[in-house]
Amino acid sequence: WYQRRVRAVCEAAVAIVGDMCRTFGVEISSFSDQLMEQLVNALSDQQLHKSVKPSILRTFGDIALAIKQHFVKYLSVVMHILKTASEATVDRNDYEMMEYYNDLGKGILSVL
Repeated sequence: WYQRRVRAVCEAAVAIVGDMCRTFGVEISSFSDQLMEQLVNALSDQQLHKSVKPSILRTFGDIALAIKQHFVKYLSVVMHILKTASEATVDRNDYEMMEYYNDLGKGILSVL
């Protein structure tokens, strides 16, 4: 129960960041360092449920579209994350992991 609630709150928080970026556009750039730091840290957190991670990748795209040229300073970090995520392999017999990697792939493509 607790883990499902934490996962739902994390997913909602990431979605809200994306919504804020789409709403405020370039004005969100004054908060982009903090947002990016928290999102990057969340991706490396082993306790964060894997279902949240594709949403984080999509949110990178929302941030990039919102802050435009200001995103350049995050580009090398995000590209490294995307490259690492795209190199992941999955056991074809593990359907839950296959679904996760499909979601991850969609998250990667939405950033690009």
